[in-house]
Amino acid sequence: MPRLLSLSIFDRAVYTRALFSAVVLLVSITTQAGTFTNVSTTLTAPATSTGSHTVSFKTEAYGTHYLQEKKNSGSWVNRASYVTGTSNPYPVITRNVSRSGLAAATYSYRVKFVPGASSPLGTAAMYSNTKTVFVSIAPGVPASISAPSTDNNGAFTVSWGSASGTITSYKLQQQLNSGSWGQVYSGTSRSKAISGLGNGTYKYRVKACNSAGCSGYRTAGNTTVVTHPPGVPPVITITEL
Repeated sequence: MPRLLSLSIFDRAVYTRALFSAVVLLVSITTQAGTFTNVSTTLTAPATSTGSHTVSFKTEAYGTHYLQEKKNSGSWVNRASYVTGTSNPYPVITRNVSRSGLAAATYSYRVKFVPGASSPLGTAAMYSNTKTVFVSIAPGVPASISAPSTDNNGAFTVSWGSASGTITSYKLQQQLNSGSWGQVYSGTSRSKAISGLGNGTYKYRVKACNSAGCSGYRTAGNTTVVTHPPGVPPVITITEL
């Protein structure tokens, strides 16, 4: 660095102006570069989902931000990208990326950041922390349900078809004479032995459930009419007079 005292007044002014410009340029570049570390603490996603959710993060560094998604143990895939310019300073912007129609699986998310050209942050890609979302989908409606049209002893079997998706239980309901519905079975079997019914008209419906919720009901297309035969007449004793 030259000694200012040995320079003329004109040279001192030129040197001072150049030094000031260099400092301003350095501050400008540093400000434009921003920081990527904040993305690690602002990346958010729900822990669980039924197939539709939003992943959020912030951008405030000069370069390109990619939101990446990985299904189970698969490969990372870019789902959104944002190019941030060199404005001084660069504003902090919250990015919200909506994901929908996802199948049941475990999804991981992270932000990949690639610094812009001539960025003081270098050229190597940087990555945020990772957030994991467990997606669980309610099962489909059971394929069918069947029950006899008539019965004469109040004992028969109701059976139903399987439902798509992950099933933790089937729930069977019964209705008597168009009254209210009541649950008569909950479990993983696809049939239920019914017994002890009195005379009346019965109807059945079933749904499939898991941790994400339950499907709609599949209702039998027919009713079951239970009619017990008349009992044995009492013994009549005739006494001659």
